[in-house]
Amino acid sequence: MEKLTKQLKSLKKNEEFIQWIEEHKGEEKTFSQYFQELCEKYHTNPSKLSTQCSKSKSYLYKCKSGEKIPTKRTIVCIGFALKATQEEINQMLMYAGHKELYAKNIWDAVIIFGLHNGYTSYEVDRLMMKHEIKGGLLNEEERKK
Repeated sequence: MEKLTKQLKSLKKNEEFIQWIEEHKGEEKTFSQYFQELCEKYHTNPSKLSTQCSKSKSYLYKCKSGEKIPTKRTIVCIGFALKATQEEINQMLMYAGHKELYAKNIWDAVIIFGLHNGYTSYEVDRLMMKHEIKGGLLNEEERKK
């Protein structure tokens, strides 16, 4: 992303900007496209992920096909299930129209800490509950498992 920003900042004329737009129009990705890429990268599919992130198979297949756009919380759970990096989770968040994980937000900070320390989504949720952080990561039914 930084490379594209530098390119944009170097453009001086409107014609250069129009040319840049034409060259980059087809590069936009959707959440579903990126989710599919990550499933391929991590050799998994929505069926396998559903048990790991406590979301239904049908819901995850709808996310993969583009029928549904998941919430930030769900994307983070998918990320933990994939064992994705923070950068990959931030990309998923961006493609879904959410803000990336931000360390000044306490909920996000716990997620970042958990990712970098190899925690599972259950361990991160317990940490949030222990420190009384609103929202948690998992739903009530997921916590009972």
